[in-house]
Amino acid sequence: LNVLNSLGVVAKSRSRFAEAARHYDDALALARRIGDRSGEAMLLNNLGSACLAAGRFHEAALHCEQAVRMFAEAGEAVMHGLALTNCAEARREAGRPLLALQLSAQALDRVRSGGSRGGEALVLENLALAEAAVERPDDAQAHLLAAIELARAMAAPAREASALLNLGRLHLDRGDGTAAGAALDQVDKLALRLCDPSLDTGLQAAHARLRVLQGSPAEAAQSLQPLLDTLLVAPDPDLPAPSLDLYASALHVLQAAGDARAAALRQRARQVLAERAAHFPDAAAQRNFLAMAPHRAIQAD
Repeated sequence: LNVLNSLGVVAKSRSRFAEAARHYDDALALARRIGDRSGEAMLLNNLGSACLAAGRFHEAALHCEQAVRMFAEAGEAVMHGLALTNCAEARREAGRPLLALQLSAQALDRVRSGGSRGGEALVLENLALAEAAVERPDDAQAHLLAAIELARAMAAPAREASALLNLGRLHLDRGDGTAAGAALDQVDKLALRLCDPSLDTGLQAAHARLRVLQGSPAEAAQSLQPLLDTLLVAPDPDLPAPSLDLYASALHVLQAAGDARAAALRQRARQVLAERAAHFPDAAAQRNFLAMAPHRAIQAD
């Protein structure tokens, strides 16, 4: 059991999420066979996290909800809170931001009661994303700033960079290029130390959006080529699924520049969107997913 879980952890640390899910699945079957309830809860949460990274949001929510119930029964406050925040992320990505907001508030209470500062920084960032999704940008900004402060106090540069990038995106959404640029400049410095491909692609898209906001769409479109090389090909199933937000951001930049590559990108983005929507079990869940703002942008003519 420990070996299989460790293999999953290593695969996840290398961003090989499909491989991680396979190891967690095998470990979960073993935990259930031997009656290890604590191990089962941990593996359900790990499996849910891997499904989130692979873009399988409904499946992620089902796994994490089971973990939430088991951690609550065991009285494990911090793990209960972390499983809740995974549930919240899965529901937000599925187009249910109000439920995500409710789950995030519960998660924050749990991690604080367990005294986990790292957990608190993570939950604050996810809470902010839910608030942004329901058009509460001032609350989102306050919680992102709190997450950044906590991350700096703990010397956690990856958490700080993630929260700063989301702060930059929030400022871009509000049309504040000066504040967005200040946040992204701080991420640039952290990215040099972190060597995180996921952070780098998100940062590249954000900088391109900033160039459009500053009145340089052609330059923005030109800067996107490395990202387009990733977005326009069929993804490796063992690597992180490109975010649909990345597709929407890149499409926005290419359209602003009148770039002919927008047509091919839109076609690929719609294919990815349809593939992700097909993971949901019913028409209502698919409608929620397709109604999200970046997904509407991909579907628009």
